[in-house]
Amino acid sequence: MLLQDLQTKLNGIRKGKFIKASWKSEKVVNGVKCEKISNGVVRFVKYGNIKGVVVKNVGNGDNVVIKDILYKASNGNYLVQFGKTKIKAKSTYLINGAMVDKTTYETMVKPNNNDSPIFRVKLENLISLG
Repeated sequence: MLLQDLQTKLNGIRKGKFIKASWKSEKVVNGVKCEKISNGVVRFVKYGNIKGVVVKNVGNGDNVVIKDILYKASNGNYLVQFGKTKIKAKSTYLINGAMVDKTTYETMVKPNNNDSPIFRVKLENLISLG
């Protein structure tokens, strides 16, 4: 998704509203392309008010592009910040373009055991929103 597309989508979305979203993560492990495509329900909220959230980039205003939503990392990537919901995301796993099950995928890519109520996705990896 492009920055302009995200800004257009955000015009019709209120903070706190539950929104359907699709995103992907890609990793190359020993020359093998591993991809995880997720579809779920997320929220945009003021994350500093949620218990258990460590607020990043506070006091560093040039990294914040859209407060509580979009950040620019030091490597130049734009990161969209989402809040998790009780609706668990459903994922599809691909290795070199072929669909595999979760256990096969996790032999190549170690699972992320992040208990934070928020997560960030590269803007370019955000497939759809709304």
